[in-house]
Amino acid sequence: MNVDHYTYRVSFSAEDGEFVGTCTEFPSLSWLDKDATKAFSGIRSLVKNVVADLRKAGEAPPEPMATRRFSGRFVLRMPSELHRTLAVNAAEQGVSLNTYALQRLTRTDSGELSAHEERAAYRVRPSKASSAPKPSTRKRAGPAPA
Repeated sequence: MNVDHYTYRVSFSAEDGEFVGTCTEFPSLSWLDKDATKAFSGIRSLVKNVVADLRKAGEAPPEPMATRRFSGRFVLRMPSELHRTLAVNAAEQGVSLNTYALQRLTRTDSGELSAHEERAAYRVRPSKASSAPKPSTRKRAGPAPA
Protein backbone atom coordinates (compact mmCIF):
# COMPACT_ATOMS: atom_id res chain seq x y z
CA MET A 1 0.00 0.00 0.00
CA ASN A 2 1.34 3.38 -1.05
CA VAL A 3 0.93 6.12 1.59
CA ASP A 4 0.64 8.66 -1.24
CA HIS A 5 -2.81 7.19 -1.99
CA TYR A 6 -4.21 8.49 1.29
CA THR A 7 -6.24 11.72 1.41
CA TYR A 8 -4.22 14.61 2.80
CA ARG A 9 -5.23 18.16 3.53
CA VAL A 10 -3.28 21.18 4.69
CA SER A 11 -5.10 24.21 6.05
CA PHE A 12 -4.22 27.15 8.24
CA SER A 13 -5.24 26.92 11.89
CA ALA A 14 -5.91 30.37 13.34
CA GLU A 15 -6.03 28.80 16.81
CA ASP A 16 -2.50 27.39 16.45
CA GLY A 17 -1.12 30.12 14.20
CA GLU A 18 0.32 27.43 11.93
CA PHE A 19 -0.62 25.15 9.08
CA VAL A 20 -2.06 21.80 10.06
CA GLY A 21 -1.62 18.72 7.92
CA THR A 22 -4.24 15.98 8.31
CA CYS A 23 -5.06 12.62 6.76
CA THR A 24 -8.71 11.61 6.30
CA GLU A 25 -8.00 7.91 6.84
CA PHE A 26 -6.17 8.65 10.12
CA PRO A 27 -8.38 11.27 11.84
CA SER A 28 -6.40 11.23 15.09
CA LEU A 29 -3.15 12.29 13.38
CA SER A 30 -2.05 15.83 12.51
CA TRP A 31 1.14 17.77 11.90
CA LEU A 32 1.67 21.47 12.64
CA ASP A 33 4.22 23.69 10.94
CA LYS A 34 4.59 27.37 10.07
CA ASP A 35 5.22 26.30 6.44
CA ALA A 36 2.39 24.62 4.49
CA THR A 37 4.76 22.42 2.49
CA LYS A 38 6.44 21.21 5.68
CA ALA A 39 3.04 20.52 7.26
CA PHE A 40 2.24 18.28 4.27
CA SER A 41 5.62 16.53 4.45
CA GLY A 42 5.21 16.08 8.19
CA ILE A 43 1.77 14.44 8.06
CA ARG A 44 2.83 12.22 5.14
CA SER A 45 5.93 11.08 7.06
CA LEU A 46 3.87 10.48 10.22
CA VAL A 47 1.34 8.38 8.27
CA LYS A 48 4.18 6.39 6.69
CA ASN A 49 5.56 5.60 10.18
CA VAL A 50 2.13 4.67 11.57
CA VAL A 51 1.45 2.35 8.60
CA ALA A 52 4.85 0.69 9.16
CA ASP A 53 4.06 0.26 12.87
CA LEU A 54 0.63 -1.23 12.10
CA ARG A 55 2.16 -3.73 9.66
CA LYS A 56 4.90 -4.64 12.15
CA ALA A 57 2.18 -5.34 14.75
CA GLY A 58 0.29 -7.51 12.25
CA GLU A 59 -2.57 -5.03 11.89
CA ALA A 60 -4.00 -3.88 8.59
CA PRO A 61 -3.79 -0.15 7.88
CA PRO A 62 -6.98 1.52 6.63
CA GLU A 63 -7.67 1.33 2.91
CA PRO A 64 -7.15 4.67 1.14
CA MET A 65 -10.36 6.46 0.13
CA ALA A 66 -8.94 6.72 -3.40
CA THR A 67 -8.91 2.95 -3.85
CA ARG A 68 -12.19 2.11 -2.10
CA ARG A 69 -15.09 1.01 -4.28
CA PHE A 70 -18.32 2.95 -3.86
CA SER A 71 -21.60 1.56 -5.18
CA GLY A 72 -23.17 4.91 -6.01
CA ARG A 73 -26.10 4.08 -3.73
CA PHE A 74 -26.76 6.13 -0.64
CA VAL A 75 -29.79 5.28 1.49
CA LEU A 76 -31.03 8.09 3.68
CA ARG A 77 -33.73 7.94 6.35
CA MET A 78 -35.74 11.08 6.99
CA PRO A 79 -39.03 12.19 8.53
CA SER A 80 -42.01 11.44 6.28
CA GLU A 81 -42.96 15.13 6.10
CA LEU A 82 -39.51 16.01 4.76
CA HIS A 83 -39.79 13.16 2.23
CA ARG A 84 -43.15 14.58 1.08
CA THR A 85 -41.73 18.11 0.81
CA LEU A 86 -38.78 16.93 -1.26
CA ALA A 87 -41.04 14.86 -3.52
CA VAL A 88 -43.30 17.88 -4.10
CA ASN A 89 -40.29 20.11 -4.85
CA ALA A 90 -38.95 17.53 -7.31
CA ALA A 91 -42.34 17.24 -9.02
CA GLU A 92 -42.59 21.02 -9.30
CA GLN A 93 -39.16 21.06 -10.95
CA GLY A 94 -40.15 18.22 -13.30
CA VAL A 95 -37.35 15.92 -12.15
CA SER A 96 -37.13 12.67 -10.23
CA LEU A 97 -36.65 12.78 -6.48
CA ASN A 98 -33.19 11.26 -6.98
CA THR A 99 -32.17 14.02 -9.42
CA TYR A 100 -33.59 16.71 -7.14
CA ALA A 101 -31.69 15.30 -4.13
CA LEU A 102 -28.44 15.12 -6.13
CA GLN A 103 -28.86 18.73 -7.18
CA ARG A 104 -29.40 19.78 -3.58
CA LEU A 105 -26.46 17.72 -2.28
CA THR A 106 -24.01 19.03 -4.86
CA ARG A 107 -24.44 22.66 -3.89
CA THR A 108 -21.26 24.19 -2.53
CA ASP A 109 -20.74 24.58 1.20
CA SER A 110 -20.49 28.34 0.68
CA GLY A 111 -24.26 28.70 0.53
CA GLU A 112 -27.23 28.79 -1.75
CA LEU A 113 -26.98 29.12 -5.49
CA SER A 114 -27.84 32.40 -7.13
CA ALA A 115 -31.28 32.59 -8.78
CA HIS A 116 -29.61 32.17 -12.19
CA GLU A 117 -27.57 29.16 -11.02
CA GLU A 118 -30.66 27.65 -9.40
CA ARG A 119 -32.63 27.88 -12.65
CA ALA A 120 -29.70 26.40 -14.58
CA ALA A 121 -29.28 23.58 -12.07
CA TYR A 122 -32.80 22.34 -12.76
CA ARG A 123 -32.50 22.34 -16.54
CA VAL A 124 -32.35 18.58 -16.76
CA ARG A 125 -34.49 16.16 -18.68
CA PRO A 126 -37.16 14.63 -16.43
CA SER A 127 -36.55 11.00 -15.59
CA LYS A 128 -38.72 8.45 -17.41
CA ALA A 129 -39.49 7.02 -13.99
CA SER A 130 -40.48 10.42 -12.67
CA SER A 131 -43.99 10.69 -11.33
CA ALA A 132 -43.98 14.41 -12.07
CA PRO A 133 -46.79 15.48 -14.39
CA LYS A 134 -45.67 16.39 -17.88
CA PRO A 135 -46.79 19.75 -19.30
CA SER A 136 -49.70 19.47 -21.68
CA THR A 137 -49.21 20.36 -25.34
CA ARG A 138 -52.97 20.73 -25.95
CA LYS A 139 -54.36 24.15 -26.72
CA ARG A 140 -56.71 25.60 -24.20
CA ALA A 141 -60.39 25.31 -25.12
CA GLY A 142 -62.17 28.59 -25.38
CA PRO A 143 -63.60 31.10 -27.77
CA ALA A 144 -62.05 31.23 -31.22
CA PRO A 145 -59.78 34.21 -31.82
CA ALA A 146 -61.51 37.15 -33.47
